[in-house]
Amino acid sequence: GMPEAPVVRLRSFWETLGAQVEIMTPRHHDLVLAVTSHVPHLIAYSIVGTASDLEEVTQGEVIKFSAGGFRDFTRIAASDPVMWRDVFLNNREAVLEILQRLTED
Repeated sequence: GMPEAPVVRLRSFWETLGAQVEIMTPRHHDLVLAVTSHVPHLIAYSIVGTASDLEEVTQGEVIKFSAGGFRDFTRIAASDPVMWRDVFLNNREAVLEILQRLTED
């Protein structure tokens, strides 16, 4: 495991700044973030990209018929693509694991 003293110091540092700190293994962290953040971002990018590529659906229709969920996707998909490319590359094992589980379910 991680040395106790550095973890305690880091936890204290972040809590002093107002953060809520959870201690977990790197593997668990990667899976939690893959399922709660990384894969949802990937899905949002894919859906918004598909909607903009559809020739049969006009931009006006996308705007007219989009409800809150699609607007959330467009907001998420507007995130910095370079940063997200790096996130996906650095957490590819957990992201691929979650995507595999989604396709199996």
